[in-house]
Amino acid sequence: TAWDSTEAVSWTFMGMHHYLWDKKRHLTEVRWKDYKVLVDINAQTGKAWENGELIDSEKKTAKLVDKAWKFWVNDSFWLNAPAKAFDSGTSRSIVKQKDNTEALLVSYASGGATPGDSYLWILDENGLPTAWQMWVKVIPIDGIKVGWSGWKTTETGAKIATMHNGLSMEMEMISDVKTAFQLSDLTTAEDPFTAIAN
Repeated sequence: TAWDSTEAVSWTFMGMHHYLWDKKRHLTEVRWKDYKVLVDINAQTGKAWENGELIDSEKKTAKLVDKAWKFWVNDSFWLNAPAKAFDSGTSRSIVKQKDNTEALLVSYASGGATPGDSYLWILDENGLPTAWQMWVKVIPIDGIKVGWSGWKTTETGAKIATMHNGLSMEMEMISDVKTAFQLSDLTTAEDPFTAIAN
């Protein structure tokens, strides 16, 4: 419920990709290196800047918009994958584990950049995810287990896991996360998406 009422989110992924997400209008700003790209998430269109200058090449813009959209698909999934368990194209089933506990298997038949991926969620007694096992196209190891921890309750009450561990390492993948009930609470610009908003 808290996530559903959240209209704007800002965060950094792996210290490399910086986001301002207008969740209400499905628009995002992605910044990395010398680039800033505004993306209409649903239409997969947008505009791009390099070193503060608007790129006028349609080909280069399209390439950067596609790259930013793929960054957003991956990084927003790590931001709050539990919120996507009921997305269109998903299926869910209860799986009995060897220790007789139950886990939730979520499979994605469509959507995102890599449809066909599956995630087995391990939940604690309160239903909060503690880990998942992944069967995904981009990782050659089947069923790799990754922990979800470092849970932070944000300004809107939404819970976000900032830490993930797997393959004998732990890392802060999500940092500087802030949520708001309206976009203006996260930016000083009147509307940072004017260039692409309809």
